[in-house]
Amino acid sequence: MLPENNGGFITLHFVHGRIPKFESGQYASSIQTLLLLAKANIVGGRVLMQIDRHVYGFRVKDSHKWMHLVPNDHREHFNAEFYKETFLSWLDSTVGEDTTSVKIPVTAEQKKMLVDIYNKYIEKIPYDYAFFGMGSASAMYEVLARAGMVFPQESNARYALNAFYPKAFRQRVIAWAKYNNFDISTRKAESTG
Repeated sequence: MLPENNGGFITLHFVHGRIPKFESGQYASSIQTLLLLAKANIVGGRVLMQIDRHVYGFRVKDSHKWMHLVPNDHREHFNAEFYKETFLSWLDSTVGEDTTSVKIPVTAEQKKMLVDIYNKYIEKIPYDYAFFGMGSASAMYEVLARAGMVFPQESNARYALNAFYPKAFRQRVIAWAKYNNFDISTRKAESTG
């Protein structure tokens, strides 16, 4: 059942469709670059959530260090972060990338819960970013489930399995959005030459 729209909307942004150009030495090695590309861009990009004028996401914290193949159990060794940026800053940083956005109605309680979850996760990261573990799609799945939206709460392993890569999660969300007549929009990458 859909919520009464007393909280407005959130927007899920799926950034995809471009293999980024990396500066020399930006990643720990060519293997690291391939892992990041495989986890993020080649298999569907990354997923972010816009709540009012801010965009929230989950990413590798230090791209100069190795992304873990499997999650590290020790918080002090996590190479991950939840982050928050202004919508305008995010919009500027995604020029040159395709974006599919899904606008989802939420209750005021759900919106508050989502902001609270992100603020808590920004303060204290709950899990590591790993190739065979949590990435942007599975972290988004977990946050939506924790807020009681559509997806049932499961274990982190199930989130990672159900949303292993962003493209599959994007297709699932778009099918759900079409079924519920939610707004879906796309922004194509601007040609740079």
